[in-house]
Amino acid sequence: MIKSLSLRISPLLISLLIYVFYRSELTLINQAIGIFLPLADLLKYQEQVQTALPLPNWIIYSLPEGLWVLFVTLISKEFYFTSQSKNYSLVFFPILLAICIEVFQYFQLTDGTFDWLDLGVALFFWGLTCFLLPPRFNILQLKNAFNIRGILLISSYLIVILSDVF
Repeated sequence: MIKSLSLRISPLLISLLIYVFYRSELTLINQAIGIFLPLADLLKYQEQVQTALPLPNWIIYSLPEGLWVLFVTLISKEFYFTSQSKNYSLVFFPILLAICIEVFQYFQLTDGTFDWLDLGVALFFWGLTCFLLPPRFNILQLKNAFNIRGILLISSYLIVILSDVF
């Protein structure tokens, strides 16, 4: 159980570390951290980490989206909704959202920069999760998901807001 939980949460923790130590202090997650840690200290820690462990740009800017897609696909593939007597899996929603975010960036409807690599990394992790990693729990109809699993599902989509720059 703990091994399974750590496998599911570790992509988000890696993304969090990348955002905190390698991304702008203007991202929402870093502004939230700024409530508890003065900005000067955060910038000092960022500089120390970046000096000790320099990362290539693709890890800083593309990998977190891919890891988020991995995490949210793991959760989404455990849910479906019914419309007109047909069942539809939520497994496609994470990649659809990732594509929409990139399209919005391309047309400058949101902050960020359109990048084909972001799409490629997101597609890679979505495919990996869809075809190689089985769901952890039984498939659940979305309308019956008002429990801890449903809260986790909603939270996993809301996490993307923390990466926005204000």
